[in-house]
Amino acid sequence: MDSAGKFDLSRLFIQPEAIRTGIGRALFEAAVALAKADGGTRLSILSDPFAEAFYVRLGAVKIGEAPSDAIPDRLLPLLEYAIPR
Repeated sequence: MDSAGKFDLSRLFIQPEAIRTGIGRALFEAAVALAKADGGTRLSILSDPFAEAFYVRLGAVKIGEAPSDAIPDRLLPLLEYAIPR
């Protein structure tokens, strides 16, 4: 967490066969609860392009793009989620 209450959400992955089963949402909500308990006010999410719509459905907002650390010259969606009080 930085001084402004921002946490980075990284490496939240599920198996493809688990998509649309609620597992991703449950994991996201657990991460939000942990961050909130530690004083977090927002999550920064460097998303896989295929997961961007998932995070947007949960309330995240796209704020830009950032380079992938795994694939050279690839930009990934950068989102932010405001943690409800």
